[in-house]
Amino acid sequence: MFRTSQAVQHQLAIGLAVVALASSCSRSDFYAVLDMPLSPATGHIRSPPFSIDSNYVYGIGVGTEGGMEVDEATCRAASYMPGITEKAEQAGYKMPPCHMLTPAIGAFTWKVSHDGKLVATGSQPGMPPLSLHTTMPEKITWQFFDTFHAEAGKGYVVELDLPPSNIPLERFHPRLEIMKTFK
Repeated sequence: MFRTSQAVQHQLAIGLAVVALASSCSRSDFYAVLDMPLSPATGHIRSPPFSIDSNYVYGIGVGTEGGMEVDEATCRAASYMPGITEKAEQAGYKMPPCHMLTPAIGAFTWKVSHDGKLVATGSQPGMPPLSLHTTMPEKITWQFFDTFHAEAGKGYVVELDLPPSNIPLERFHPRLEIMKTFK
């Protein structure tokens, strides 16, 4: 029988607690101040102005609907997490079946402005595919990549510059979301 050290058991317990906490939250636990479709055509995308109701740090995310069917090996390779996957398997955790991946979104830049003044800017090296397990309750898979601080009563605009994708994104209905968590 394989025995794990207390340190490994502790790390797994923390990881499983985080997964349990995240899975117990529904999208209704979050407050979206902007949720808009992204045109499948890439290039410069500008959001309509949106207002903020409280001083807070807001997350910027891109979501896609559905996934691409792939074989088990491809899916496992895309969802592999160095160190974590091995420890989970050594502790006896069996990974659920994996046959779907979200589409990868290439590198892009983003900026947030208020009254034409830059508030925050950044770049995302790319959003890798994520595995979609059959137990996922969400229709849209979100990847939040950065945050910015916003002030109550002010209006903001988000701009993205997306290069062409090697996967047609139309069928995945990409969306942009600005979110304040735990209202």
